[in-house]
Amino acid sequence: MKYDDGGFSGGTMDRPAIKKLMEDIKDGLIDVVVVYKIDRLSRSIADFLKLIEFFEENSVTFVSVTQSFNTQNSMGKCFKQ
Repeated sequence: MKYDDGGFSGGTMDRPAIKKLMEDIKDGLIDVVVVYKIDRLSRSIADFLKLIEFFEENSVTFVSVTQSFNTQNSMGKCFKQ
């Protein structure tokens, strides 16, 4: 599935596609979230950490394609603590 919030600022969680992504995660439809860059998911560190926690609570892996961030490796796991 593709979730695109084009035209909405990544500085807020008040975006239709991010809300839909979170609903789909809660419904068990998503097990991996892959982004091109971390700031495409969120430009707020606080929101980003909340999302990582939400992913962990729902057994969802997060991967950034162009940046070394994967919640399944040791560096990514430190964000889940």
